[in-house]
Amino acid sequence: MFAFQEMGQLPETGFIRQPQVLYLAAFSSTTLWRHCKAGTFPKPVRLSARICAWRVEDVRAWIKAQGQEEAKQLGVASTVKGDR
Repeated sequence: MFAFQEMGQLPETGFIRQPQVLYLAAFSSTTLWRHCKAGTFPKPVRLSARICAWRVEDVRAWIKAQGQEEAKQLGVASTVKGDR
């Protein structure tokens, strides 16, 4: 589908367009823009009058933060279950 099949194949720097962002974030287009507007997902950079893209570094950081948040939630959930 894309030149990369997983996160490890993304370039370290550069830009990716909306289809690649949707593939990585597993959002619909509407949800992506809702998250951008709410400030819960990185905002795109306008490259020209009709083209916008996201910085790969910003998307990588967001994905990493999601993993850390999930791990935190799982840690809390396992503590609560262990206390019973």
